[in-house]
Amino acid sequence: MKLEGAKRSTAKFIRVPLIIHTVLKRENNFTLQIEHLQVRRTTINIPKNILNLGSDEIEDYIKEVYPNAKSFIVQYEEKDGEFIPFCAQLFLSGKSSRDRR
Repeated sequence: MKLEGAKRSTAKFIRVPLIIHTVLKRENNFTLQIEHLQVRRTTINIPKNILNLGSDEIEDYIKEVYPNAKSFIVQYEEKDGEFIPFCAQLFLSGKSSRDRR
């Protein structure tokens, strides 16, 4: 991740569970979208202060590892008045060679 100057020295990373959803098939009806997903569980290291980072910085970091990423969701819980990431979800389009392992 490309963190600039002061941000780099203060960034503390936290390992959180990551659920990766790969779209196998998507059907669009007039009233309902149906998606068939493959799900894989792993973990990811993200900056503890990811809520304060710009979307470009987050996108660069995610796209570096998962180039076919379409959506990245970070879920938070509040501890001592501070929002701390505790889980993330990543949605990928189709299968990449990295995901076929």
